[in-house]
Amino acid sequence: MISVSEENREPETLIDECEALLRSERAFFETDPDFERHPLVPEPGSIEAQLFAVLIEESQPVIRLAEQFALWQEFCALRVQRFRDNLEVLSRTPIINGDLRNRLALILEGEHAISLADPNRDVRSLISYAVGCMFGRYSVDVPGLLDVDGDWNSYRYISFVPDMDGILPICDEECFSNDIVTLFVNWLEAVFGTVTLEENLAFVADALGGIGAPREVIRWYFLNSFYRDHLAVYGDRPIYLLFDSGQEHAFKCLVYVHRWQSDTVARVREKYVRAMQDRIDARFKDPRHGMDDPAALKAKADELQVYSDKLRGCEDMAVCMDPDSDAKVAYARLAEVLSPIR
Repeated sequence: MISVSEENREPETLIDECEALLRSERAFFETDPDFERHPLVPEPGSIEAQLFAVLIEESQPVIRLAEQFALWQEFCALRVQRFRDNLEVLSRTPIINGDLRNRLALILEGEHAISLADPNRDVRSLISYAVGCMFGRYSVDVPGLLDVDGDWNSYRYISFVPDMDGILPICDEECFSNDIVTLFVNWLEAVFGTVTLEENLAFVADALGGIGAPREVIRWYFLNSFYRDHLAVYGDRPIYLLFDSGQEHAFKCLVYVHRWQSDTVARVREKYVRAMQDRIDARFKDPRHGMDDPAALKAKADELQVYSDKLRGCEDMAVCMDPDSDAKVAYARLAEVLSPIR
């Protein structure tokens, strides 16, 4: 319900506020230049305060994602209502000034950009933010975009330390210490606390809409949907590359373009694909793995061998990745080993 005082506000004030609401809406998404941290992640104190907390061994946070989402939901609802109330008043207010009319027209074009909270959308974007933290693109301790020009500063990463290898494997089970699901669980624990870890994992899984144990649902999401969501956000200029061996899902991994190095392809093959090949060979020889389907294992082994050969062929290209150039030109040189970005 609009109060009398709202009715008496000047059109310019109402338009100013609508524009501010639209800007704030965009700033909650990581593609916006003003993005600082995900809205479900509580804002920490200063770096000094974080360091002090570590020194005195302060107890971990106890934060429930369900409660964070409820606060975010209430905030979004109030913001949407405020925006609609302003537009309703403006619709009944004669506006003579041409500049104000033009500004109002632009606001009306973006009217539906002001959105309510959505657990599925917001949890997927939370996972994207967490992956950014794994690569050092973001830090829960420092707002905004970090380390896009090779300016690595370990003091920015206190609550959660990024993966130093810059390669995050995505497998159908935990095969590496920097497995992306393992790191996501570690990130969730570091940011929201150990006490609430399991219920927070359940909240994430429920929001994703999967079936099964929370970790299984989250793994399925990384294997099958994360990169599709990433491309939906970034289009043909993704900031992560997905190395993908093929339809058997024998091996996948993410690489952050801003941490690309001339030996990245070689490291993917030597450190990860070869380890997966050794793992499958061991399963063929170990009777304890008698429950494995031999045909499925052989299909994965064959896919990995073909993929390893393709990676070896790409190593000689010494591909230089310039995130600021046309991504398609650079990615085309690695088309055989990457998931397509089209």
